[in-house]
Amino acid sequence: MNRHSMNHRRMRAIRIVFYSGLGLLVPAWAAACWWEQLAMVLLGLALGAILLASLASLWVRCPVCGANLCRGMRLPGQLPRFCPRCGSEVK
Repeated sequence: MNRHSMNHRRMRAIRIVFYSGLGLLVPAWAAACWWEQLAMVLLGLALGAILLASLASLWVRCPVCGANLCRGMRLPGQLPRFCPRCGSEVK
């Protein structure tokens, strides 16, 4: 397996986990009015998913120099076209 495609697969999985966590915030907010325990469980799951996605972004690295491609733990989006450290193209 090409390492370039591995970064794209990792980034896709990170986006799914991150935005699923954000999506869990809506039912947590809605459940807060009726059932506080459910709201707390959903809130914990949402925050856990967001934290997991943020930590998993540490493993998205440049295949040439090994620099982190998701610096600053920013929202998971598209991979940059070029490595911020060495300038090599990220495929």
